Amino acid sequence: IYMNIRHTFILLLCIFTLFSCTEKSSKTETKSDYVKAEKNLVGLFNGKIFCIPSPYKFAQHILNLQLPYNPTILNSTAHKFLYESTFKKCINLGIYGIDLAYINTHEQSTDALQYFSAIKSISDEVGISDVFDIQTIERVENNIESKDSMLFILSNKYREIDLLLKTENQKNLAALILTGSWLESLYLLTELEKERPHSQTREHISEHMFSANSILGLLKPFYNTGEEYKLLTDKIVDICYWFDGVSYDYTYSKPITYPEIKRTVFTSKSSIKIYPEHLENITKQVNELRNSLIK
Repeated sequence: IYMNIRHTFILLLCIFTLFSCTEKSSKTETKSDYVKAEKNLVGLFNGKIFCIPSPYKFAQHILNLQLPYNPTILNSTAHKFLYESTFKKCINLGIYGIDLAYINTHEQSTDALQYFSAIKSISDEVGISDVFDIQTIERVENNIESKDSMLFILSNKYREIDLLLKTENQKNLAALILTGSWLESLYLLTELEKERPHSQTREHISEHMFSANSILGLLKPFYNTGEEYKLLTDKIVDICYWFDGVSYDYTYSKPITYPEIKRTVFTSKSSIKIYPEHLENITKQVNELRNSLIK
């Protein structure tokens, strides 16, 4: 699947909020029944279905685990000085975005400021400095202890990034940011599974297989543009190989439409199972790839 730049960043916003708390959202519909029933976010790109796990579902799962805040599983902001290539900067811009959302869920305002600073710094270096102006910094500082306000501000900032990355020559940057976000969200889940094994965590890990092929679709046009793109794509192909062993059953049921808010909720039921061997190999390969990209 090859998405245009707007679709890419709409998806990025979805992934960026995977670990964000939505219990007190500024939008009243967040706690409505249709959101609680939502299992996946589904989009149509170039005539094909693209499906990623629901942010609400992920947020609730992380909160339900009640695990303590663990900054050691995040990419240290000290690493930002190591990134010299645009490739590494964009990959880690996506990684830091997911880390910031994880931090925000745990209400760690001091760390949140550090990670926001890292995001701004890298954004300046890749040519999107206008997005994070002095007004934005002041808004973040004033709202750092409000999970919902931070999510709102950062979501708007990523929409502005969308506007700055529309030229054909910059689609590769969008692909890298999205890939970094997808990889980090999967990595954090595997780390949570190590800390406290849970069937729902394994289910959420398995659900990343649905977007894995679309990540490949984003990267393949740039496969021959450099060794870094080639190695990254090949590594994700290896991860997809183990996702192929995931058992998935699907039972269709009619979607529910809410015309007043122009929203359709897919209520079909599915079951997904990942076998120990596949989980072990996915965890290992995701860890190796992610750690090679953050250093």
